[in-house]
Amino acid sequence: MTLYELQTNTIRAIKEFYSVWQITKRAARLDLFNVSLKAYGRNLVHKWAKKNQYFVDYTKALTSAGRTIELAAKKTAEDIKEQYHKLEVSGALPQPKAN
Repeated sequence: MTLYELQTNTIRAIKEFYSVWQITKRAARLDLFNVSLKAYGRNLVHKWAKKNQYFVDYTKALTSAGRTIELAAKKTAEDIKEQYHKLEVSGALPQPKAN
């Protein structure tokens, strides 16, 4: 799971925990204390998500940059492996000594 996926899934889970459905279930049971807690939590989550959207965007950018670096490193490793194999086949590399 990438940093971006972790962040967005955490926000999604918290929003589900403080959803209108959760508030309605508590209201149907006349559990007014938990209704007020859920409503307050829902309000906080929405304010946080709106105020900190830049952070979510930043994690997305970091994830994208990380993938780019990972692909470049993989290509470099493959190129080195290919060059080593060419040297090995051509006999340019010294042979290991037998014990």
